[in-house]
Amino acid sequence: MMTAKGSIFFLFIHFSQLTFGQNYILNGNFETVGTCPVNMPENGIVATSPWYTVGDPLFVTPDLFHQNCPLSAQRAAVSQFWGKQFLPYEGEGFMGLGSAVSVNEVFVSEGAATPLAEPLTGGRAYYFEMQVRNKGIDYIDNPASKDCEVAPKKFIGIYLSDDTISQTREVSNNTITDTYSTSRLIFADSTAEVNSSFITDWHRYSDCFIATGGESHLGIIGPLGKIQTVSSPCVVSNQQIGFFHQSYYDIDNILLLEIPTELTAGATICEAEPTTVRLRQLLSMPMFDKAVFRWEDGSIDSARAVQKEGLYEIEVILPCVTIPLYLTITAEDCATNIYAPTGFSPNGDGINDGFKPVMTAFWEVLSYKLNIYNRWGNLVFSTNDSSESWSGNDHSSGVYAWTLEYQLGDGKNSGRKIQSGSITLIR
Repeated sequence: MMTAKGSIFFLFIHFSQLTFGQNYILNGNFETVGTCPVNMPENGIVATSPWYTVGDPLFVTPDLFHQNCPLSAQRAAVSQFWGKQFLPYEGEGFMGLGSAVSVNEVFVSEGAATPLAEPLTGGRAYYFEMQVRNKGIDYIDNPASKDCEVAPKKFIGIYLSDDTISQTREVSNNTITDTYSTSRLIFADSTAEVNSSFITDWHRYSDCFIATGGESHLGIIGPLGKIQTVSSPCVVSNQQIGFFHQSYYDIDNILLLEIPTELTAGATICEAEPTTVRLRQLLSMPMFDKAVFRWEDGSIDSARAVQKEGLYEIEVILPCVTIPLYLTITAEDCATNIYAPTGFSPNGDGINDGFKPVMTAFWEVLSYKLNIYNRWGNLVFSTNDSSESWSGNDHSSGVYAWTLEYQLGDGKNSGRKIQSGSITLIR
């Protein structure tokens, strides 16, 4: 008698492939470049169409780093923010944006923007994602300000507009008094990685929003506006010219995708056996990392045991929208799985010297009988012991037939079952 109690039994769930539409960001990984500008990386963004500079190009010079436009040793040594050791998130290119706080407490930042592949549709939900690397902070002009903290915290703004995106600087007595963009700020990355004073690894920032309709440009700009120094001691002199905080960020792999209005998927489970359905494994895209899943009974679970087939409607609750997931569960009898090799060679080398079917069963196996027949239908081997193999004895090479008769103690399919096949004896 053989039992599977205490053994490992694997259940397989198969989900349909989820597909999504186009990326609205053209050249969002900065792979495509034209002629490399002489002063790369400064203002190199002009070499990667269709991206353009946001702001006065005399002051705003978004950087472009690309493997096809290598930095000279002299250029790489100019700033702690440049260097051959900094690699793209993936591929060959990435963008760099500088940001600083002036001595009169105004954020002064670089920005870049791009036209979208097509205007956004009003009322529809969209998902945004980018990879960001913080290259630390550089204190310049006033060493005494190195301990200053600012409020609000540093951030990277994501803007949308129906037309070309720009930023404006208000200047009084040759001093910048405010900076702002008239475009719509949809969200901003102000995570701990962005606020760090140290070089960080790449991190993914993502969020979603509802379009108003007609948005055709997207911009990425460092902090804009006025700030307040909030820490003490903090020495900032209005008589001093320059900046007291400077930051730098790398940007790569920018995505803007329309979120589907509904999702469909299918799963196959074992009949009458509770099977754990893991929705985060099903919806493995980063788009659904922040999702909450609400089942028809009101429970909120990303993984739960399901044992009945049917159609399940699950609410996928995202920060900006709730969409239905229609999950079709089908069941099949997979209480028993039998694997039998197609050949064996009883030559004493310790490899495939015997034959027996390998049986994995969830239920206790009440009876087991393996029979082997030659080509004339004569019984040449029989056993009731599931651990016993047929060694081939003195039988000649050739094809033999086998049958396996067994009975499970599942209380449902308790009748005897028979499975058969053929085995080739090789000498």
